[in-house]
Amino acid sequence: MKKITLLLISLFSFYTLSAQIEYKFGLKGGVHYSGFSDDGSFVLADSFGFQLGLISEITISNKFSLQPELLYSERKGQDGTKPGDSRSYFFVSERSYIDLPIGVKYSFSDKFHIELGPQLSFLTSDKNTITPYSTNSNPDSELIVNDIDFSANLGFGYSPTEKIIMQLRLNYGFSKVVETFDVKNSMVSLGIGYWIFE
Repeated sequence: MKKITLLLISLFSFYTLSAQIEYKFGLKGGVHYSGFSDDGSFVLADSFGFQLGLISEITISNKFSLQPELLYSERKGQDGTKPGDSRSYFFVSERSYIDLPIGVKYSFSDKFHIELGPQLSFLTSDKNTITPYSTNSNPDSELIVNDIDFSANLGFGYSPTEKIIMQLRLNYGFSKVVETFDVKNSMVSLGIGYWIFE
């Protein structure tokens, strides 16, 4: 009898929780300004890119929700030492990723929210160039590019209507882009999403 009672309570609790959770699915696109963070500093290259993909939202309560996304993005970064250095070089990297961010959102109202969460990115293509400034420069010609990138997002969002969401997001990487140089991905993005299914 006790087992049946516990089972009924568990089923009722699950049903109540499921009834409170809401789901949304839609499309998202945007532009970003990307580059590298070097030795803890935030350094951006003069490079714009785009991102496009799917967006979803899982509402847990009136204030908190989760926002998983599946995005394709193109990025560019550069790093180097000053000309005249005996080991001077200039490194340029162009890459594309499949990004999987998950944002934890806190809503101040129906229109404004902040978000924080991790992002896992999978490399789909890359093009890297190393240019030495002097004959004494000997950078590695074979670059080992990491296929997986781990980073974190911090952002602010605004929803002008129930169907549209606008987000300004700062992305800071924790993984090396290539093993040769101690540089990590960094990006500032502006995205617009449209909820198709609610």
